[in-house]
Amino acid sequence: MTKQFNYKLFTLLNDFAPHPGILYFSKESGYYNFPEHIHKDFFEIVFQLEGNITHNINGQRINLSPGQGLIVAENDIHSLSGENVYFANLIVKMDFWQQSCSHLNLNLNFLSRTKNDSIKLFSFDNYREEVDDLLNTFCLNMDGSYSSLYLQKLLLFTLMELKLTDLNPIKKRDKIPEWFRNVCNFIDDHLESELNITELAKGIDISPEHFARCFRKYTGNTPTRYLNKKRVEMAKLLLLQSDKTISEIALECKFRDLPYFYRCFKKQFGISPGKIGSVKSS
Repeated sequence: MTKQFNYKLFTLLNDFAPHPGILYFSKESGYYNFPEHIHKDFFEIVFQLEGNITHNINGQRINLSPGQGLIVAENDIHSLSGENVYFANLIVKMDFWQQSCSHLNLNLNFLSRTKNDSIKLFSFDNYREEVDDLLNTFCLNMDGSYSSLYLQKLLLFTLMELKLTDLNPIKKRDKIPEWFRNVCNFIDDHLESELNITELAKGIDISPEHFARCFRKYTGNTPTRYLNKKRVEMAKLLLLQSDKTISEIALECKFRDLPYFYRCFKKQFGISPGKIGSVKSS
């Protein structure tokens, strides 16, 4: 039987209920599967950040690659599965759209589509930094007085990208080269070591410029930002699984500047490292 989810179930904390929308980031190692369910009184915008994931919406299979997104409408029957994925989900209450955004007069077929309608993708591949900034700004301000304004900006961006995708269909992404996969695996296996991006590029006889271009192309991040994100993810696991202090974990993950570690952590997960302890004990 299809499950019916209330949007509040997706939150790490329980104090987002009064707000028009929420955002959460999901980083899944290994195989990930979310069972079939129906959204009630909200719609969802998915931004695929890393890895490939398959959504099943009303019986249609849609494969999302990094830099692509889609909208799951109210009453869509939805499930998803993938392996080693990282994505952001923006969940928007229907009454917020109707009260605050309907005057924009944009084509909103996704809000009232039938089960036979095709599912449209949008691409944000050329605007990864802008999207990251929009997502993280909203995430950090969900409980602030400007949350509705930041949410409107995200909705406007998504709807404009849907319109542009109609004019410029998404092209098939290039196959990721083997050397790049090997470099990413090396980084993942040596997060606790001193890693020099320039030396990594030299070690495989690739110019730093081409090295950086490939990282932006295949991950949407600069090499340094990719490394920091991986280290912050490792720090989160250590916070959940060990009794070490935040300072000890930051140093273990090669963040020598504690305020910088706090900024990176909160930007990526939307909460400070200190709040992880309360989540762990709850």
